[in-house]
Amino acid sequence: MDGNKLTIKNTGGEEKEFKFDRCIWSTDDSHGGLKSNTHVYDDLGKTLLSNAFNGYNATIFAYG
Repeated sequence: MDGNKLTIKNTGGEEKEFKFDRCIWSTDDSHGGLKSNTHVYDDLGKTLLSNAFNGYNATIFAYG
């Protein structure tokens, strides 16, 4: 993971690159970028909930 870009290698060694609005590392701290649930809520949740309560549709897609 590099910023908002995620690169993976398939079994054949081919690399695929994916870009997102936000990428948040939450698996382990071996890469030095571990983020807490509090960080995720402060970064995304507060605004999302505020907008939802104001009548806007809101979605968070999380994988992992």
